[in-house]
Formats: sequence, C-alpha cells, structure tokens
Amino acid sequence: MSIATGGGRIPLTSNLSYVTDALGAILSGEADSLSNADWIKGATAMVPGGGQLRKTLTGLDALNAGGYYTADGKLRYPVTKKDAARVALFGPSAAAPRNYDWGDTLSKDETEQYRQMVDGGMEEETVFDIMLAYGDGSNKAQRALAVATVAEDLPKKEFDLMMEVLGIKPKDEKGNAITQDKYVDWAVEQGKESLEQSRDKYEEGDLTEKTMKKYEEFFEEYFKILGITITEGA
Repeated sequence: MSIATGGGRIPLTSNLSYVTDALGAILSGEADSLSNADWIKGATAMVPGGGQLRKTLTGLDALNAGGYYTADGKLRYPVTKKDAARVALFGPSAAAPRNYDWGDTLSKDETEQYRQMVDGGMEEETVFDIMLAYGDGSNKAQRALAVATVAEDLPKKEFDLMMEVLGIKPKDEKGNAITQDKYVDWAVEQGKESLEQSRDKYEEGDLTEKTMKKYEEFFEEYFKILGITITEGA
C-alpha cells in the first residue's frame, strides 16, 4: 500500500525506480533520452491522485528546464539539482526562495540576461539575486548601486560577464574604465548624485512626494546594505 501524505502519495517501493530513473536522467543532463512513456511512468508512480501527478510532472519539468517559468517564458525562480527530491515530491513551489514574492518574476529581457550569465558559468542563485537587485532600480544610477551589493564578492570573470550582460560601463572622470575593486565607490557616488538630483527636482516641483519617497527608500535600503550613511544634502 502507498502511504498517504496530505493529499499526495509517496511512491510504492516497487515503482520508485521510475521516479529515480527520471531524476537521474535530468541530473546527468540526459533528459532528452527519456521517452514520453518514461516521463509518464515516473510521474504516475507517485499517484493515485491527480494533484500529485501534476506536482510531479511540473516539478520534473522545472528541474529539467533549470527554473520555474511562466507560460510565456519568464523566470519565476531557479530550480537546481539540489532541489531534485523536493520538486519531484512536492512540485516546483518547493524550490521557491525564502520570502519569495510572485512579483519577483523576471521580465523577458531580464530572463534573457539571466540565461546569458548562467550559460557563462555563473551560479543560478547568485544570478537570480543580481537580477532581483538590478530590477529594483528605475534608472542607471539605481541599478548600478543595486549591483554593487554583490560586485565585490564575485570572481573577476563573473564580474566582467555581469557588467557586459547588463550593459554597465563605469568610467571615471577621465574616461578610464572603472575596475572591480573601485566599482562600489563609483556606484555609491553615482547614487549620491542621483539622489541629490531627485531632491532638486522635488524642490522644483518636478517630482511628486510619492515618487520622492520611493527614491529615498531605495537609496536608504541600498546605502545601508553597503554600510553608507547618507544625510540631507550629502
């Protein structure tokens, strides 16, 4: 007999090999070798119960795709090999990051940038965090500042790839390229200038109080992460 668990089913021992075969093929990069019958056997070994069938199929599909995507190809969040057992049993939602918000789904352009960085050898979770921070910004200075929160921790090769994919080309006053070790200082200065410009526009009536508050909250959050204290007029 199968053991019922909260509306789903644990696979019978005799059928467990179907599930492990499907997982093994995905984890070894040989998912293309699975036939439709293999997928169905792997999923139906987890039933009876349409709910479990749906969880297993969508979980294995997300694992094979490397992420849980919307119907139009936008990345909700990564699904990696370490999530294999959980998503096979409980579906792709089991791989959702802690405190995940459905509004964190990447846009099509952000999803493409994510793929470029992952294809370039960067870790999925690291890239996803970068894209969430990058997406928080509404202008170049804000995006550059958001990316600064991870810039120093990246290997140079990954930092250079991130800069290239995101189209961030920092230069000093003489037009020289900013190196990784000086990027955070450069991004902070860009952020300070942007904040002051926003304050000036607010004083001149070109920004609403709501928009100005949003800018203030953004800079306060990211300056705090970077250990920077900003006061009025700084």
